[in-house]
Amino acid sequence: MKLKITQSSVFNAKSEELEVGSIIEIEGDTIPAWLVNKAQQLDTDTGGGDDTGVTLDRDDLKKQADELGLEYARNISTEKLKELIDAKLAA
Repeated sequence: MKLKITQSSVFNAKSEELEVGSIIEIEGDTIPAWLVNKAQQLDTDTGGGDDTGVTLDRDDLKKQADELGLEYARNISTEKLKELIDAKLAA
């Protein structure tokens, strides 16, 4: 199962912190306890999302933008919000 990290303070087996927005793959079909509320399962359906299989959920994007300290207009389009987040994560 593929998961997208949504919170900070998530570490891999080598004690390296994973960045918010990172995509990881785990075995099984249940989110492990150590990732509950820190990761989101990615849709395996490719319809209606970006090329990673992530469906654009406006509420999740707003939450991530807030966590990253981004300022944005209330009426910003979902696509523009995603672009802001991607730009911040790439910096």
